[in-house]
Amino acid sequence: MPRKYDFDTVIDRSNTSCEKWDGVEERFGVPDLHAMWVADMDFKAPPEVIEILRQRVDHGIFGYTGRFDPYYGSIIDWMKRRHGWEVRKEWLCHSPGVVPALSMALLAFSQPGDKVIIQPPVYYPFFDVIGGRGRTILENPLIFENGRFSMDLDDLEKRSTLLSRLYSSAAPIIPLAGSGPGMNWKDSAEYVSRMISSSYLTRSILTSSSKDPDMYPLPASLTNLPAEALHVFLQARPLT
Repeated sequence: MPRKYDFDTVIDRSNTSCEKWDGVEERFGVPDLHAMWVADMDFKAPPEVIEILRQRVDHGIFGYTGRFDPYYGSIIDWMKRRHGWEVRKEWLCHSPGVVPALSMALLAFSQPGDKVIIQPPVYYPFFDVIGGRGRTILENPLIFENGRFSMDLDDLEKRSTLLSRLYSSAAPIIPLAGSGPGMNWKDSAEYVSRMISSSYLTRSILTSSSKDPDMYPLPASLTNLPAEALHVFLQARPLT
């Protein structure tokens, strides 16, 4: 029988050094706001996760840890099983977070003054880290129409011709392009094709945050396939 998870119990997280709740007054100047400003859910971790952590705590030794084959194997298996993408161990690099990864990508693949395309509305640290590294932001705003966002592909192609060095997408391409009322999943092909074309012509590097697709409700017959899995060019030049 499938385990039932509790999404109803209200848990008080105050006075737990929780940035979401304990940091409200420092950030906004008012202590009694309802904290909806950060992607931090107030559900307990699944019992399976708590049990594994409890076993680790009971072991009692917390020395340096490494990343060995089971660590890489879990990622490789997940990407293949959930997204139909066969990745290799040598492709995987550890990062402490999405924003530090973007910062490292900027340092590795661009120079001060280089242009970086982003698609607002976007996670605000993207602006901070790109500008803070001395790169020039090219905005390719998403279009909000009929209750959903879509890409402005014509504008993206124009900005790609401005010798942009990186194209930073905060959301996976296919769910953004192909989900929502009135959209056909075949329409996703146009987004991916033109995005590939824009990146190929300028030899820019696609960076994307692909941590979200597992939260998207898809029909049972469909699988979220990362854009990088669709074309050999993107397999050679993405950071996701």
